[in-house]
Amino acid sequence: RSAVRGEFWDVILDQVNRNVALIVEIWYLDDIANGRISSLMGKCGIAFQKDWYRDPGSNPLNYSMYWLQPDSEVFTIYNTVGPLYTPTIYWDYDAGDLLRLGSGGDATLLAGLFPKERSSYGTLATCLEGRIILQTFSSHDYKYNQVVPLWQNYIMYTLTNHFKKVQ
Repeated sequence: RSAVRGEFWDVILDQVNRNVALIVEIWYLDDIANGRISSLMGKCGIAFQKDWYRDPGSNPLNYSMYWLQPDSEVFTIYNTVGPLYTPTIYWDYDAGDLLRLGSGGDATLLAGLFPKERSSYGTLATCLEGRIILQTFSSHDYKYNQVVPLWQNYIMYTLTNHFKKVQ
């Protein structure tokens, strides 16, 4: 679950520089944010904010997420996907990580913990003209019938933006 580290990110960045589409689910960013992934994050304009820790026995609704850009194609094209308000906690302790906007890049936070906070406490971001999506929570913690359509949208969104770039 957390094997993509170190030099993997060098290879991934090389591909990103060739305008590929990339979707990353990385709930362990707190372990590697200062490593080689930092070049990709800097290029995007995304920064690690902090670990999102889950207290055992806490109310699962404390781990709901809000769409910060509800009209984004990530949530509306191919499938209409509502916010992830009803987690079904699968993993104990580590809920994921939180992002903030960094300097440079064109990053946009798409989802986060607070509905009006658009520059920090993010859990889902896009950057590089929509060719990259970075998700910092585990898909397993949310309902299958919400996550699968969301991932279908991720794929449509990043590939559409990839092909716009390479034409």
